[in-house]
Amino acid sequence: MGYTEIPSSSLLDLLGYRVTSAKTVQEAYQLSDEDITPLPSDVPPLRVALTLRRANNPQPLLDLPWGERQNALKKLNDSNTLWKTYGASQEDFDTAVDIIRNELEITILDETNSDLITSAESRTIWLELKPDDFQRLFGLRPFLFFQEQDSQSGWEGNLRIDERINLEGVFIDFTGLTPPPTEDYSPDTIFSPAQGPQSIGNSSAGLKASYPNYISSRFYNFPLKQSHRLSLGSIGLFAPYIGELTLDPELTLQEALDGYLDTVGVSDRPTISTRGKGWLATYAVERDLDTSIVAAINPNSNIRLYTGSPLYESPVLPGSFSALQAATWDEPELRPKVLSSSFVSTYFLSPDSPFQKAEKELYIDFALRGITYFVGSGDTGSNTRNNYATLANGLANAYNSNTAYAVSVGGTTLSSRFTAKNDPTLSSNQYAVSRNLVDAAKNGDRETIWRLIKGGLKSSWRTLEDGDLFIEAAWNEYSLSGKTLDSFFGYSAGGGGVDPTQPTPQYQQDYGLAPPNS
Repeated sequence: MGYTEIPSSSLLDLLGYRVTSAKTVQEAYQLSDEDITPLPSDVPPLRVALTLRRANNPQPLLDLPWGERQNALKKLNDSNTLWKTYGASQEDFDTAVDIIRNELEITILDETNSDLITSAESRTIWLELKPDDFQRLFGLRPFLFFQEQDSQSGWEGNLRIDERINLEGVFIDFTGLTPPPTEDYSPDTIFSPAQGPQSIGNSSAGLKASYPNYISSRFYNFPLKQSHRLSLGSIGLFAPYIGELTLDPELTLQEALDGYLDTVGVSDRPTISTRGKGWLATYAVERDLDTSIVAAINPNSNIRLYTGSPLYESPVLPGSFSALQAATWDEPELRPKVLSSSFVSTYFLSPDSPFQKAEKELYIDFALRGITYFVGSGDTGSNTRNNYATLANGLANAYNSNTAYAVSVGGTTLSSRFTAKNDPTLSSNQYAVSRNLVDAAKNGDRETIWRLIKGGLKSSWRTLEDGDLFIEAAWNEYSLSGKTLDSFFGYSAGGGGVDPTQPTPQYQQDYGLAPPNS
């Protein structure tokens, strides 16, 4: 058997892009020789997805004008040739399976022994790898090392693969990998923020909570009112390892949702179902937030939760890949037209790495399947904090989509007439970021009013009611007090920024946007 090296496939290509400039794991994690030990054979297996190259390049199809593309996709679907055309070739798939199963004697996971999708159409082969399997497949022996008292497994150098396998990408479906210590990549120019709030519209002393259905109908032009509700079939939500579990074991999620909808005055009842099995309710609050918003705004569409599949016979937390792929290949009557995720990526992937290639091609499957994917840009500002690390590298970080085929959604703050009057960043000139927009609107300042109209203002100040929208601003609750930037390491600002791992999408170029590398 001949091995071929997989370019940009080191552990640092998975975890260290714009995190560290180190070239080795030992240097990046500041490890001594004593910190590294061979990975024991009895550790829980690692779950890995190998993705094969497509039989044909879908880019010419995806670059067509929307109507032409949809017509071409309909013809492919009607003839049952879509995935024969844009999946892997059956020959490539059969060759890879034969090598892995019969020559390397590695367990393949599919729907017969797990909830994972292994097929030529999906281009994916899911594997369960013990250390010996990892070494036979990738030509490297994994090792164990300790980082801040927590152990994790890794490997040194680029992976290798049997040259007969027509490999495109690799995905490590496991969230428990910690990035190395962050380096400072900030430019030489030092920015000294002014004291006080760092953004307008986030400092009101007169907050009023509102339900999602009220916000959508009062502040936005959602076409989902009682008289003409829109059904999207199923709306998919990424609910990793949570599924339908609740913090109250005496209450089912459906019962809890029905009670909530009674409270907010919504009479319709969407049905909740789950693909996969939940086994950890710790983050149920995040799932509840997503579910309640979707159900209150559009109760005429059922909700489908995707948990991701844990390691076979091991409750190790999965990453997003298995759950998102399950949405693409779900049963036709349950498959969502819209898929949303509030859970951010835990990896920092090098451009052109097999890890990013696997993720990018998964999103292209969404486009071919007709699924619109929305992903939250995070709630820690530019820190891109995940469960295991805070990426304070001095850059604006945007890692949650890695594709032009997903809509990255950032947070905003809505200020009504009432809250604007009680927000010093909107009703005074007290801070560097603030401008007295309230007085300017009252006094008929044309430039101010025009900018507010472009942002959603519908009435003059005199005719606005206290609950009407005045302004929508970026969500950023940071405030500098002395030398302390309050909430900087909390969940208090929307994420986002320019993604330097890919070129500017054509639709942004057509609009005239050419964001710089960040």
